[in-house]
Amino acid sequence: PMRTYPLMTFERFLWWTMVARIRKIRPFWYIDYSKEDARAYLERSFGWEYYGGHHLENRMTAYFHSIYAPQKFKSDFRNNALAALARNGKISRQEAWAEYQKPPHVESDLVQYFKKRLELDDETYDRAMASPPMSWTDYPTYKKRFEMLRPLFYVLAKANLVPMSFYLRELIPFAVPLGVICAAGAFTPALERSMTERLLGAEQLGLYSAGSKVAMLLALIVGSFQTAWGPFSTSIYKEVNAAETYNLVLKLYCFLICFAVMVLDLVSPSLIQLLASYRYSEAAVVVFPLAAAAAVQSVSWITEIGISFSKRSSLSLYSHTIYIGGLR
Repeated sequence: PMRTYPLMTFERFLWWTMVARIRKIRPFWYIDYSKEDARAYLERSFGWEYYGGHHLENRMTAYFHSIYAPQKFKSDFRNNALAALARNGKISRQEAWAEYQKPPHVESDLVQYFKKRLELDDETYDRAMASPPMSWTDYPTYKKRFEMLRPLFYVLAKANLVPMSFYLRELIPFAVPLGVICAAGAFTPALERSMTERLLGAEQLGLYSAGSKVAMLLALIVGSFQTAWGPFSTSIYKEVNAAETYNLVLKLYCFLICFAVMVLDLVSPSLIQLLASYRYSEAAVVVFPLAAAAAVQSVSWITEIGISFSKRSSLSLYSHTIYIGGLR
């Protein structure tokens, strides 16, 4: 049985890429390789015989692909290879699906070989196979650290020290929902003006614009808080009393932002007359709902702290939808 298990630690990985600058060259990225042509050449020139499936040339990997993963985790790795062949036009989607429906190729006595190799008796093996499957999330990993260091890996990818896919794999699932939110935010002002003009007319659009400018004075408070909250919240999230601190900040911020909204609503008529003119005084009526919507949206920076740490940024779409609905 295996006595040691050398690991690529995070520190060693950084040493390899940043100091030793070891580059990994993948030849298949640069040549027109055909697995079918290579197989035909081996059969024709050396009498080679196909072993029945992807990675089945090794009996230990054959056990993992054909028995362990399908039976314990209900995971069939053939879908990767078959999907790649279908995408490249080597086989049709129907042919890939028909092959996928067949049971995995299992070499005779493969289970007995595996038990003998790992010195497992029948009882131990059966108990391990019958136990509930564990997930990679049940074990310590470097995933969170890699996610937090995305900017570093972007620089390394640009320097061709790590594959760009290494950076994009961690970035895209987190960034796409945020990109949708940013795109929606960019079009929101234009949508507001268009709807107001169509429903109320050009004159009311002018009043709405004046009121929205006053309501956006709340951004002075919101922007200041968000600038400080980001680094502060990430610096304490591992502390034992982090949840209590977040709750306290939420209460204090809600009190402060609600007070600011009420003050802004009270002084809005005077501000509008000062910044515009007396004939825009009716614009004060829209200040409160717009400021309140912005205040509710700003609270999400605290309430969605778990979303940020879990990198499930898609959940932020819900709060942004509510915010836009409030503006409507």
